[in-house]
Amino acid sequence: MTLPQAVMACSVLFDRTFIPAPAEALTVINMSPLARELILACRSWTDVNKPLDPYARQLFATLAAVASQLAATPSNAAMPLPRSSGVAAAMRLTEQQMAEAPDFASIARDVALTERSLARHFSDEMGMTWRQALRRLRIIRAMELLGTNNTTITQAAYTVGYASLSAFNAAFLEISGQTPTAYRIGIQGASLPHA
Repeated sequence: MTLPQAVMACSVLFDRTFIPAPAEALTVINMSPLARELILACRSWTDVNKPLDPYARQLFATLAAVASQLAATPSNAAMPLPRSSGVAAAMRLTEQQMAEAPDFASIARDVALTERSLARHFSDEMGMTWRQALRRLRIIRAMELLGTNNTTITQAAYTVGYASLSAFNAAFLEISGQTPTAYRIGIQGASLPHA
């Protein structure tokens, strides 16, 4: 997927002597307002050769604790990467057609697999059914849309293929862990300042 607008990314790297290594090498988490503010506060310390003062050590230790807590419940809004060319092609087609109610049988035919074979590959590679992947793709795209100032919740729902706002709200809550309104407030209410 592509991002519909410019974004600012901040990251914090911890030395393994400062905190223990995480249980998982990579985890996608839902960023909390507290974690966001802690990351922004940590931007002042960029010299890795300079020792941290007591305030900075406490700030980084707090961020590490918050990140560890968030990592305990990874985001459902992440999409696994397909391993085979057939599933990758099916995912591309599904993403392109998600607003128009894509048909699994047509997608299977377009990627030269039987429905049964594609369904099995989806389950093996993605850990979900094609329908679950479509639902997740729609919500991830809706999350991107809600990050902009000019897209309403209703517009986002219809843009990604939901005809019912209640179905969209239920899917959004299940996948993101919050309502579309709460998500939008969290994203737009804590905009990153320009550096």
